[in-house]
Amino acid sequence: MILTRDEYNTVSENLKYHVENNLTLSESIFRVGSDAYLDLINEARELYKDNKLELSEDDAFIVERLQTGKKGTWRNPKTKKKETVTLDDPKKQPPSMGKNLFHVFRANPKGDKDPDTGLVKAMQIGFGERSDKNGVNMIKKHQEEGNRKAFLARHGCAKKKDQYASGWWSCNVHLFYKQLGLKTNDPW
Repeated sequence: MILTRDEYNTVSENLKYHVENNLTLSESIFRVGSDAYLDLINEARELYKDNKLELSEDDAFIVERLQTGKKGTWRNPKTKKKETVTLDDPKKQPPSMGKNLFHVFRANPKGDKDPDTGLVKAMQIGFGERSDKNGVNMIKKHQEEGNRKAFLARHGCAKKKDQYASGWWSCNVHLFYKQLGLKTNDPW
């Protein structure tokens, strides 16, 4: 990240730290979904929109095309209760939640809002194989260049455009590699 000189003294200490240490949003020191992470993403989005912050290609994609940093309302199918969730912030899923290793909450395609909270209604998308109890096999496979290339070709990742499909998230998990415990930010 590169910040214009005029803005340096007006930004948060957290953003300054990332700029000074040449850390991308993908390498954020904050846990995905934490308030500090959301604030960092939203601050970067505003500065980028005003042409006051230069971002890497992956970080520009996150602030331009994803809703990372924003919140929505999701109705938990098990408890039937509404929960406030962070959008487009993939998280590792515990084994008890099913076969998928990761999940992400996405704003519903229609943009419907919850009348009680005023937040967009969210839907959950699960992705990533859980070939063993903790998903270690998938994470190890991501570290091997041959496996990544085979996955990209086999799944046609270059053609995936639907951000509401689990395949798109599987192909683009590298955008959040550090937060998900992956060793490289190379595309899947």
